[in-house]
Amino acid sequence: SRFASFVELLLTTNRAGFRAFAIDVVGVLVMRAEKAHLEKETAKLLLQGVLGCVLDPVSSVRSKAILGVGSLLKALVLGGGNDMADEDRDWLSGVARKIPEIVVRAASDEKTGVRTV
Repeated sequence: SRFASFVELLLTTNRAGFRAFAIDVVGVLVMRAEKAHLEKETAKLLLQGVLGCVLDPVSSVRSKAILGVGSLLKALVLGGGNDMADEDRDWLSGVARKIPEIVVRAASDEKTGVRTV
């Protein structure tokens, strides 16, 4: 791309300020790419873990987990934007469909004091 060529040109210039700027730009681009990928994968793992906590025997953990699921889903959806891969969109849809059942089961466990699996 033109931008990559421009950054490459800046990296090879004899002006130290331009090289430093180009290095900063490359560092930010790499960090953002890795961070976006890491955030998505980390968020997916966290979401799976938080979903497991929705049925936790401790009520304060359950309530935090229920709130956490919503926050993580929102972060994943907003982070994915319009260019979200179909497999990610399908995975999120599947998780979203399971949430009402899990929350109802957690509420039932809260009333009866018996944990269902």
